[in-house]
This record gives sequence, C-alpha cells and structure tokens, in this order.
Amino acid sequence: MMKVCLKTVGKRIIKPIPLSVYRLLVKKEVMGFVYHTVSDEPLFHVKHLFPYKTPQMFEADLIHLKKNFNLMSSSELLEYRSSKTKFGPHSTILTFDDGYSECFSVARPLLLKHEIPCVFFITTDFIDNQKMYYRNKISLCIEKISTSANPEILGFFSDINDVFGLSINSPESFIQWIKTLNHSSEDIIDEICKILRINIKQYMMAHKPYMSSEEIKLLSSDGFTIGAHSKTHRKLYLLPNQEEIEEEIVSSCKEIMELTGEDRVPFAFPVSREDIDHDFLKSLISKYPFIHLFYDSGGLKKEKDFVINRVPIDDPSLVLPGKSNIPVILRDAYQGYLMNKIRNMLRS
Repeated sequence: MMKVCLKTVGKRIIKPIPLSVYRLLVKKEVMGFVYHTVSDEPLFHVKHLFPYKTPQMFEADLIHLKKNFNLMSSSELLEYRSSKTKFGPHSTILTFDDGYSECFSVARPLLLKHEIPCVFFITTDFIDNQKMYYRNKISLCIEKISTSANPEILGFFSDINDVFGLSINSPESFIQWIKTLNHSSEDIIDEICKILRINIKQYMMAHKPYMSSEEIKLLSSDGFTIGAHSKTHRKLYLLPNQEEIEEEIVSSCKEIMELTGEDRVPFAFPVSREDIDHDFLKSLISKYPFIHLFYDSGGLKKEKDFVINRVPIDDPSLVLPGKSNIPVILRDAYQGYLMNKIRNMLRS
C-alpha cells in the first residue's frame, strides 16, 4: 500500500516535497516505467497476485506522461546509449512485462491513440496460451477457495491435507501455504488444481490470458518494440548455473526475433536481476549482438552501461477521477530510495 505524502503537524498540513527537488537529489538519466496488465474486468489469473489499473486510469497515466516526460522508443534509447549522447530532460521509456492479452486488447488502442512508444516484454513459453505461469495458477486456486461454499471448501481442505500431509483448516492458512510454492513446486500446484476442479487448459481456451503470435506480430507492425522476458519466467538469479541463465535469455530473444523479424531484441529480467553478475551479462551482449539492452525492476537504482531500471506503476491506489497517480508513485519511490541510501550510510 502506498504511503500518503501529506503530513500533519498540529493543525498545519505540510505539502509533499516537489518531484523537481527529488530529481535534484537523485540524478536519473532515463526513467523506466513498467506495467503488467490493464483491465476493468476481474482477471482471476491475476486478481490475487497484484492490483492493476483500469483503462481509464491507464489513459490518465498516458496523458500525464506525455505532458511531463520525454517519451522514448527502445530504438531511440539504444541510439542514445550507443552514441553516449546526453538524454533530454525527463526522458523515460514505457514497458509492459509478461505478455498478458490485455496488452493487445486494452493497452494497444490507447497507446496508438496518444502516439506513445512502448516495449512489450514477452515470456515466450506462454505465447499462444501453450502454458500457464505457475503464479497465475495460484491466483486461480485462491479465487476458487475464496468463492466456494463452506462445505465444499472443507472437502477441498480434507483432500489437500490427505495428499500433502498438511493441516490446513481455513482459507487464510491455505492462501498462506500456496503462496510459498514456486516454479519447482509446479507439480504440486497442478495437483491442487485437480483437487479444486480447476481445468487449466479449459480456462486458457476460454479466457486466453496471454497474447497470440499474431497479436504480437501486429504490435510489432504497429511500431512497438517486442522484447523477451525469458522462456519460463523463472527467477534467473535462482538458477543453478550461468548456462541455464544464458539459455533462458538467448533462446527467448531468438524466438522473439523469429516472430517479429527484428534483428535486435531487448530483454527484461523476470521479477529481478538480483545477483546476476554484471560481467556475465556484458559477455552475453558481446557473444550475442542481437541482445541490445537489459531491463530490470530496480526502481530508481542507478545502472551504467546496458541495464535500464524501471519503476512499477500498476498500483491503482490513491487515484483521483481523471488524474494519474504516477506523481504519488514516484514520490514514494524517491523517498524509499533515499531512505535506503541513508540506512546504508549509517550501517557503514
């Protein structure tokens, strides 16, 4: 939940620090922003993972960005980075991660309407709804438990406890447990789906949570940049060796190249880059020239060379009608960044 930026001292209201002041304190060459999806429909495969904005909120964001930022395309950003040319003031790049179908059905028309460039990072195993991300399965399981009648829920818990040797006795304990599962536990998640009578293939056929190959090609032909977001959306920094990390990055970039016909592809790390060695990534760019930039979710963290950090802006909290909450999100990001800097200084 976002922190409100107004503080009260006695009866006096202290106004939030202007963003212009934060920009002086935290120098940022280019600001990256990242969404995941936009919809005014209940997306059950996303609903219990993170909040998301409506199309009206997203359009308010686009209007705000167009008015207050120098919006760059991926090719412009690469050109600036390659030539070491100085960026214009308030330069930013807009991105979407994962490849949810609303990128095409909801975001695309609004981006075209406002003539705003965007990069769509696609998890290639999910294209054409061939597979479902394990966390999307978890969201469907939570939705099932949250909307079932009590006798049915007790039956589900009895079966789950028998199969897995657990003692789950409430929706809260079920949610707490299932959220601890990860990619390596996908067989367990699939078994839970069977117990809860969730047909993943049927859901994917009916709802098509991810974009199709044709939709991705159309986004590319519109002039948007299509990037890779790994094959499986595993946390790359948790993989056992650099060979597996390289495979996730390179194979997904190659698949996007084949799909779009582009000769260079950016890559965004699933969740976070975390502790992946900088020199290793540099060697990948040298070895595979078609990978042109890496994107991370490090917020305002400074990165040199070939990594662009981004601030997540999905959160619909504190949105006023017709207004964008990006200034609020940015103030919180700046405050968090500066507080971390102060803590690190005090520790050292």
